[in-house]
Amino acid sequence: MTEPVSSTAVGALSSIAFVGYFVGIDAGTILGSFAGAIFFVVSANEYKTLPRTALGLISFIAGIIFSRPLGNYVLGLESMNTYSGEKNWIDAVLAFGVSAFVVVGLMYVKNNGVTGIMKHIPFIKWGSGNDK
Repeated sequence: MTEPVSSTAVGALSSIAFVGYFVGIDAGTILGSFAGAIFFVVSANEYKTLPRTALGLISFIAGIIFSRPLGNYVLGLESMNTYSGEKNWIDAVLAFGVSAFVVVGLMYVKNNGVTGIMKHIPFIKWGSGNDK
């Protein structure tokens, strides 16, 4: 007899791959994005269940949306139309990375603000200009 967690995980992964086939998105991209979202959801213990689920869904969608443009940028291609199907593995890897870390970055911006990020950039001079 199988345990409920493993049968649920197999059902979820199978349905995600099945939907990806009909939508036209590479299955590796969908599974990579799903794995990154699960990575975020499992590691984000400070949030309650509903916000964690919503952030996981945002993470999953961001991984799918941004994996192809990032793949083109990483490979140095000039346009999205020149992307060949031979390099789909990079979409899956980038989908995992984007979906795992996009919400972490958004939470950092939410907690520290944009000026908190800009203070880490060394070439920006802070102040009004009148400071001496």
